[in-house]
Amino acid sequence: MDRGQWIGERRAAVVAEYDPEAATYDRFPYPNEVQRKWVRRLLLTCPAGGLVLDAACGTGQYFSVVAEAGLRVVGTDQSAGMLAQARARGIALETHHIGLQELNFVARFDAAMTIDATENVAPEDWPSCWPTSTGPNRPMTVL
Repeated sequence: MDRGQWIGERRAAVVAEYDPEAATYDRFPYPNEVQRKWVRRLLLTCPAGGLVLDAACGTGQYFSVVAEAGLRVVGTDQSAGMLAQARARGIALETHHIGLQELNFVARFDAAMTIDATENVAPEDWPSCWPTSTGPNRPMTVL
């Protein structure tokens, strides 16, 4: 089997794992305080009312943290089931059913984040995950 085919199969397997458990995923809280602190630090770099991309947002567990900071959020996820749960929170300005590898936003966001998702992306796909989400006039801040 060639690597491209294997990567495609792995992506499909990840979606197949997350879609069925989406409705009950939040029953066992996963975010920890270290992650929340990191998100809050990132949000401090944004202008008032700024727009944040939560890529691979899952069920939108960090949407409320973004909203509490007075910012707006757009969520993306490759799992339709997880994205439906995120959308149901009623916080995100928009949600998009796409994977990290398909991000195609150009200079739109004041910050972009992904929490615990890149382990599901093959190393050769990493450069495509954050192509120009924050753009040249919105420099990416890495915390």
